[in-house]
Amino acid sequence: MTAATLTALTISTADILTIQAEAAAQNSEQPTYEELSEFNNWLDEQHPALRVAGISFDASRVLYTMDPELYYYTYQDFLRQQNDELRELVADEFPLPVALSYYRFEHGYDHNLQRLHLLRDTWEALINILHALVVSEFRFLGIEGHKAKIYFEDLFSDKLSQKLKNIECLLQYVDEQNFNLASSRVIPINTIKKMRALNSQRNEFSHGPALSEVDAQRFISDTEDDVYKLLRDLQALRYIGLLRYVGTEGAANNVKFESFKGHSLAYTITKQKLPMSIFASIAAFLNDEQILVRCEEQIWSLRPFIHFGQSETGLLSSLWFLRQRRKQQNPGDPPPALIFGPVARTDEFPLLESDFTSELTTLHQLFDRPAAARGGGKA
Repeated sequence: MTAATLTALTISTADILTIQAEAAAQNSEQPTYEELSEFNNWLDEQHPALRVAGISFDASRVLYTMDPELYYYTYQDFLRQQNDELRELVADEFPLPVALSYYRFEHGYDHNLQRLHLLRDTWEALINILHALVVSEFRFLGIEGHKAKIYFEDLFSDKLSQKLKNIECLLQYVDEQNFNLASSRVIPINTIKKMRALNSQRNEFSHGPALSEVDAQRFISDTEDDVYKLLRDLQALRYIGLLRYVGTEGAANNVKFESFKGHSLAYTITKQKLPMSIFASIAAFLNDEQILVRCEEQIWSLRPFIHFGQSETGLLSSLWFLRQRRKQQNPGDPPPALIFGPVARTDEFPLLESDFTSELTTLHQLFDRPAAARGGGKA
């Protein structure tokens, strides 16, 4: 038998085995080999390629074709290990609003209904953080968001579905225009598309009838893996720093910040020596009325989308999310206000719109509907 004949037979046999393995995967509703590229790469790093008659076969491909059952068993073990590492990463290194709710979801519940509500809190915190990141960077860089068909009133919706739409449309516009946004490198646009689909499942829980313990456990089981996949897609959030200015130490650009990272509520000060170029660009934000974000080598303000309240001791700021905008409908009504809610709590605090005039004026300029679209009236 010639080498060419042996090669032909080897390839033919491999093709047959691959077809059988793929058929088995389809029948068992398992992901296909091509869908598990990260796992395959990991397997191939752990085991050398198999060489037969001068032909190289990846270890992952060999295992997949020769023993699909063992391949998927190993994949499940790999997935469990990844999820364990992800749980630790999110709880210890993600921005506090997400990390705190997620840590409680994993460790701070008495029953399934409470755990489900903590999963909801994690979901809402994640969307609020992403929305604040993107919209505030548009404001910081002066990018006209109305060209993405997202308008001023959309920014203040209390609906998570609208916030996800805002994020997707703005990131899509950034991609089309080749703008250089730090937040666009943290938030994959395909992940936002997945989040919009998963949010519809969340709405079934939020707006449906009261759930039993069994229903809550079933809902968690049905959605938990999808949430893990999304958190894995958003692992770059570990590099996001939420900060509040405290003061300086020595040189003006040696800045002390209160830091909001991980699930701990301990008062934490971080000292950062800022490059003079960054320091000059954020000098106007270096006051105790701002929650800032550091993303890559940029720092910008998240006001008004993330604000803060003070504890009784004067230390340990409590982060607040903007929930909605209250307009003044009639003379004599309370003045226009922005309604904030502390992270993972249901109470609300109205703050006068006039306290945020600078930020709202800029958002109007960038997100107001063009005159033709609003019939000559003001948005």
